[in-house]
Amino acid sequence: CTALPSRHHDRGGGTILVTFNGHGQVKLHSIWDDGMLNRELGLHEGPNFSADPAAGQAAQRLAQDITPALATQWQAGSPEQWATEGHVLGVQVGYAGIPPAGIDADGAYEAKAWPIIRQQLERAGVRLALILNSRFR
Repeated sequence: CTALPSRHHDRGGGTILVTFNGHGQVKLHSIWDDGMLNRELGLHEGPNFSADPAAGQAAQRLAQDITPALATQWQAGSPEQWATEGHVLGVQVGYAGIPPAGIDADGAYEAKAWPIIRQQLERAGVRLALILNSRFR
């Protein structure tokens, strides 16, 4: 697989600071890891994250859009190919329009990013189920 570079040796967005949710100086990587996810799905951060009732509701909302045809399509390939797919999306969407000095990651940026995040979460669930089922059946 051919590696695609992130930008500016930024440690996966870890050194690019953006404004998000009214807060400045938030790492780009952080808003992709949990900022947009928490906001869009109504989740709460903290030590009891997995006990948050919103987490189960969010999982159900994500699962309802997964058709058998999509599940079959997403199960194709290898974990290496899946990782490359995620990296390509990160470069194409995560860095789109971000100057080295950062941006306001609310609004238009989040509207473009959220469908990608949602689909990647759905794909990850399908792929994890495939791996677990193949190991434990």
